[in-house]
Parts: sequence; structure tokens; C-alpha cells
Amino acid sequence: MDQFTAVPNLSESKNVGDPRFTKSSRIVLRFKRTAYLSMPSTIKYLDISDARYDVDEIFTNDRSQYHFETLKVNGFRPDSLENIKIDHLQISFRDEHGYEGLLRDIPNGVRYLSFRYCSAIQYIQIPESVKFFKVDCYDQYDHIDFIPNALQELIIKYDIGQTFRSLPGLVNPLTIPTIDSVDRIFLRKLDDSNYLIFGQSNSRFIGAFINQSQLINNDNQSNKLVNLSHLLLSNIVFYLDNNIDRIVFTLVCKRWFDERDKYLTFNIKDINEINKENTSHIYLKSYRSSIINSIKLNKKYMGVLSIFQALEINIVIYLDNLKDIDKIQPNIKTIVLFGGFDNQFDHSVFENFFSVLSNSNVTKLEKCDTLKYRLPENLTSLSLSDSFPNETLLPGSLPAKLKKLCFGSNFNRPIPAGLLPNTLEKLIFGDQFDKPFEPGVLPSSLRVLKFVVPSYKQSFQVGVLPQNLEVLVYSGHFSEMTEEVLPTSLHTLLEVPTSWIPYLKPLTNLKSLTFTNTYSAGEIPIDLSLLPTSLTKLIIRPPSRLTSTMPTTIKDLSIINSQYNIDEIFKDRSQYRLDSLGVYAFKHDSLEGLAIKELVIGFHSGVRKLATVEKKPDILREIPFGVETLSFGYIFSDITHHYFIPSSVTKMIFPFNLMVTRYNNEIPSSVKELVVKSLSLNNAKLPVIPSTLSTLSLPEVSIPSNKFDCLNFHVEPRLNYQIRKIDNHYIFFGQSFNDIVAMILPSLDGFVERCTSSGIKIK
Repeated sequence: MDQFTAVPNLSESKNVGDPRFTKSSRIVLRFKRTAYLSMPSTIKYLDISDARYDVDEIFTNDRSQYHFETLKVNGFRPDSLENIKIDHLQISFRDEHGYEGLLRDIPNGVRYLSFRYCSAIQYIQIPESVKFFKVDCYDQYDHIDFIPNALQELIIKYDIGQTFRSLPGLVNPLTIPTIDSVDRIFLRKLDDSNYLIFGQSNSRFIGAFINQSQLINNDNQSNKLVNLSHLLLSNIVFYLDNNIDRIVFTLVCKRWFDERDKYLTFNIKDINEINKENTSHIYLKSYRSSIINSIKLNKKYMGVLSIFQALEINIVIYLDNLKDIDKIQPNIKTIVLFGGFDNQFDHSVFENFFSVLSNSNVTKLEKCDTLKYRLPENLTSLSLSDSFPNETLLPGSLPAKLKKLCFGSNFNRPIPAGLLPNTLEKLIFGDQFDKPFEPGVLPSSLRVLKFVVPSYKQSFQVGVLPQNLEVLVYSGHFSEMTEEVLPTSLHTLLEVPTSWIPYLKPLTNLKSLTFTNTYSAGEIPIDLSLLPTSLTKLIIRPPSRLTSTMPTTIKDLSIINSQYNIDEIFKDRSQYRLDSLGVYAFKHDSLEGLAIKELVIGFHSGVRKLATVEKKPDILREIPFGVETLSFGYIFSDITHHYFIPSSVTKMIFPFNLMVTRYNNEIPSSVKELVVKSLSLNNAKLPVIPSTLSTLSLPEVSIPSNKFDCLNFHVEPRLNYQIRKIDNHYIFFGQSFNDIVAMILPSLDGFVERCTSSGIKIK
């Protein structure tokens, strides 16, 4: 602490990762009790909310020398902060020193302003420089007249009901009641008055203009772009994947709208089968003919047929109609079976269906319950359902041209020689399979072989694995291995035990390697020099201690559960270019000098010693400058402090919404994309969303509706939504099995707080 002799009564100081403040430019100080003498001008984060001090004494130097990224002070101290540059001013209302009076003055120049632990506030003047204002209040708070009109974002968190008498003109929180949730809906606001809704499903289409009379009001006949040929317009539309964008394209000018039928087609991959019953919700009458014609003109599109159950598909056939099928239309390439062949059903129905199926163009059959019936000769992909019986499989049971075979979770019978066709390239087993293989059973054509962790416990003999095998996904079982068992053609080895390490060096084509010990105990030594130098991806899951040097070819690396000397495994840091690096959150070795695109912060380390060796396990490690994507693992305890996120970070990934809140800081303006993988059932609200954000990905959302009562919304967790930000508005598009809906939102305030159901991406 020699550098801080000018502050002799410093009672608490923190510099995450380097307590002597010798290397870091991100200096953090927290004061309690009393502070005297001059404050170093290098301080970027300062918390003096609980300290006694003379502001003119601690800032005795030229105040223009100080630039605080965050300054936290007590709300009732009367001293002035003028001429100190402050980006984020945090005002704390916890008063341990008996200050009385009005709230302190807010200096001009503050851009982010936060109030914490505040109760009733009678008056305060906020300067026009404040653009973002966040208030955590714990009492009735109804005096909001002091908010300036220049404010861009207002967040108010409270414990009891609030009422507001007025809001500034540019802050427009949106309160929208929630209705049923929907899937795959697009909504676009065209201007301040006009909205476009568009959607489709296998049962009906929905589309409507709101305030349509004001949409097309510009002829622009003299503009050269307006007079582009239909051929050029058609080519432009072809490169617009989303149908909502194609509709909006036609609204650019009057000519493009009037002549839309001459160039406009729809992307039928997102449109289900058209019939008289499912077109009643096409409120966009101007586009009805274009939608129907697009399907008629694309009969060659490979469709999907489902038996018994609706799916994201083109056609659904229910049991009552199955007996009436005499052919399967030629564009159907995939069939998904649901419900199983229970004894209560008339098996003649299925015999008829499989007879029709055998003469079809179907190449992919999913969730099949039996191999008793003849399958199409051209079938290349077959997955057997979980209810597939453990019936004896004989040579000839499988189609001769099969390339992919996936067994259900309950299958556990030996695979006899001659069963698998010599065209098979991919073989996947389920949870219960645990039978050994004899040499020659697996065909030489096999490229991918997958088992399930941790079920499969068999070792491999020499000659079992085909010499052309490229991908092997094992079970992590700590099994024996011998020389010449693993073919040198392998480029991917996943979920393998560390007991295989001595036999990996000859695999000169190996690119991806994942270690998983399902029954290991204690710390496992791993000598990195025994690994192939061809590796580009390495994931080490079991607790381990690493020695030697990491191969410089590594691009993706996860060592969250490992102990190591970072200067040993990365001897010359300039030689490494890491696309992704996963490390333990509370291990405070420096990552400076490593080129890292994505840094993954893991909290559940298998090395239990780390929690005791580190002096401050609740302090998050430093994020080096240069990281572009910052990803957090799951954590169920609070982080008391962390480094500032460097301005190089443009994307942040959180496991759930509460983790964002626990991060205990606003997301910096450099971040353009935010991903939240799951939402808490007890609290589905999101924290602050920066106005600079351009992409937000959520796992769940329910759609608000107050004026769109004609729409029928549904939820399907498997499907994704999209919300696209255009200027200051948001387009929402989603599709359910029964409806297609599109909407436009002027704001996400209130909308994101009602996130309760499935798959959304704001873009």
C-alpha cells in the first residue's frame, strides 16, 4: 500500500486481482469511517457513501484531473461535486452519519444517475446531461415532476404500488396487458400512425394493416429506384428471408405496392399448407393471392407430414383420416410419427399406411415404432421411437440406402453382424444401450458413432471401430484403452475419459477433444504434452491439474475445473489466438496478452480447493481488454464486486435474468447484443436494457395485446420468436401451430417485463 501513504486512514480498499494496485488501470477504492488527505487522480471507481471526509481536502488537487467512471456518494451530504468528471453517479440514501436536509445537488455532466435505498423525495433538480435515470425506492414515491425532458431512459423499481403524476415527453414507458402467448409473429411499425401485422400457420393466416389509409401516400414517380424493373425487384425480394420484410418492401412507394403481384413471392418455408379453412384470418387482402400463388408455384419444396400430432410442419394427418390415405404427395420428404401403434388401433390402418409409404418419395422417417412393415427403399434417415420394442433385429430389416440411424432411449439389444447397411454413415444410440460390439459389425462406411453419457460402459476391441470413423462420442466411462483401437481418421473425440490420454498422440487428424470422467474422484493430472498438436478445441470437464504447455493450435479452450500455472501452460502468450476461453470466475491470474474473442466465466468449479485458496472468492476476476463476447455460467450466490467491463465487449450472455441483476451494474453502452438463456419462474422481469442495445435474445416471452383482440396467440416452447429493432421501433414476428401474427411495438418497456413463455430474438 506504499502508493497510498497519502491516505493513511483508509479502512478498506479493493483492487480486484491485484491488491497492490501496481498493474491495473481499473483502480477501485471503498472508504469507510474517515478519509483524509488527497485522493489519487488514477481512481476510476470510488465508493465514499459510508465515509466521513472533507471534499475539498480529498480533492485538493485540480478537480479537472479526476475522471470517475462510477462515483458513489451519500444522498444528503451538502458538499459540491462540481468540476469533477463523473460518468455514473450513484446516490445512496443509507445514512449512517446523521446527515439532514434536502438531497444533494447533482453536478452537470453526469450521464447515468442511480438512486438506491430511497424513500419519499420531495424535490431535486436533475441536470439536462442526465440521459439514464434508475431509482430503487422503498416507499410511496409520487413526485416525478423534476425529471428533465432530455431523459432517454427511466427505470423505477419499487416494493409497493406507485402512481406518477407526469412523465417527461421523451420517456414513454409502455404498460401493456398480457394475453395468450404466440409463436413466430412479426409486427412492424411503419411510422407513428401505421402498423403491419403478418403471420401464418398450418391452420390459418393472419395479416392486417392498422390505419392503412395513411400508409401509401407518396407516388415518387420521378425517383429512379421507384422505376426499377420487375426483374430487379424480384431479385431483391428473393434475398429477403423474412416474409415481413417482403411485405414492407412493397410499401416503399405507390408503384411497388400497385405492381406487387408482378414481382412479389413469399418464402414458403415459413408458410403451411393452404386450404379454405385456414385462410379466414388473412386480413391482408392485398397479399392473399401472392401468398397462395407462392405455394402453388413451389410444389417441389420438400414438405413435412406429421401423423397424429401438430408440429412445425406442412401437413398433419390424424388417426381418423389415416385409413383414407391412398398416396403421399411427391413433395413430402419427411414424415414424423406420433402416438405409437397401440393394440387398441386397427393394425390394418397402419399396414395400409406403410404400404402407401413404401411407394412414396419420403427419405426421412422419425419416431418410428416398428420395423415390421416395409419401409421406402429410398429412405436415408430413420429414427426409432422410445417405445420401439426390443424385438430381434435381423439382416435386411433396415433399408439398403440408409445413411443415418438413431435408436430410441429404451433400446438395449446386441447389434448382429449384417444388420447395418454398408451405406450407413451416422449411428446414434439412446440412454439404455450398453452392449459390446464384435469386430466387423460396424460398417466401413460409418463416419459418426454416438453414445449417451454415462450409460455406455463397454471397452472397444481392436477392429471394432471402422478405419474411416471421423466422430466418436463416448460416455465418459473410465474404461480401458489399448493401442491401435482408435482409428487415425478421427477428427472429433467427445466425452472420453482421461484414461485414454496415453493413446491420443498418434491421432494426427484430431481437432476436437472433450474429457468427461463420469466416476472420477479427486484431481486428475493431465500432461498437455501428450495431446496431439493438431487440436483446435479442448474441453476439460473433470477436476484436474494441468502441466506442460498448451498446443498453440488451440482455438476453443475450457479449463474451468482445472488447476494450473497460467505462465506454464501459456509460455508465449503471443502465439495463441483463442476464439473462446472458459475459466473459473474467482481465479485471479491475469489473462493479459492472450488474444481472446469470447471469455466464458464459470462459477461451479470442480476444484473445491479454489474456494478456499482464493482470498476473496466473491470478487469476479478481471476481464482483459480485447474480449468481444462475455459469457457467464450459472451462479446461485451474490458477487460482491467485479472489474469494469472493458469497452471491447459488444456481446454479453447470461444464464438467466436474475444473474443480470446480480451483476450489480448497468450493462455498458459498448454492449450491442444481450442474451438471456432462461427466466426465473419467480421473477421473469429483466433488469436495465441499455438504449444502445441492438439485439436481445430471450428464451421466453408472452405477447402484449390491447388493440389486437382479433388475434389468437399460443405458446410452443420449441419455437423461436424474433423482434427486430428498426430505428426507435420494434417488429415482432412469430408463428404457432394455429396462427401467424405480426405486430409493431413503439417501445419494449413493459413488454419485456412480461416475458413468460418461449424463444425470442430481438434483432
